[in-house]
Amino acid sequence: MVHNWAVDREVLARQAVLLRAQFEAKRSVSNLGEAESLLLIGEKKLVSMEHPDPYRNPYLPGSTLYQRNTPVPSELLRNPYIHH
Repeated sequence: MVHNWAVDREVLARQAVLLRAQFEAKRSVSNLGEAESLLLIGEKKLVSMEHPDPYRNPYLPGSTLYQRNTPVPSELLRNPYIHH
């Protein structure tokens, strides 16, 4: 999710270290109730951090270049009224 907000590698690496530290701090939780609570808190945080316009690889579905300049289907090129 962080990569949608910052494209600078240094910022991403720093955020990844901070996020990993949060996971490691709660790694030894063995109480199932507390673990489920942590999971719900994490999911809510994930949703709250979503970018309104996330980065998409230009050639993947939903992006700006997806299926741009695709070849014309051959059946559209064949016109029975025109002799080539």
